[in-house]
Amino acid sequence: MAGQKPRLLPDEPKLGRPTVRARFHVPDESLHAASRVNYSKLVTVEHNVPVFIVGSVLDEDFELMYNSVDADWEQRTFRKRRRPGPEVQEGKAEGR
Repeated sequence: MAGQKPRLLPDEPKLGRPTVRARFHVPDESLHAASRVNYSKLVTVEHNVPVFIVGSVLDEDFELMYNSVDADWEQRTFRKRRRPGPEVQEGKAEGR
């Protein structure tokens, strides 16, 4: 929330990205202390799905959030993954 510094939960590892501040538009709304943003898990919300907007990221932190999303997606896209699979030995294919 705006004006509050983030606090880590007991035994929580250091956060991977800088924190962003939010301002609530709905009186008496709050977030649970364990609420976190997963920048690498974006979801499309269709136009006909009802949503309840409780607030927004502060304008001065929007670029910070935007850059964090880009950094997570870039890291996710270019991360080398080893996929398990049968080892194929050259020249030992069936029928050869």
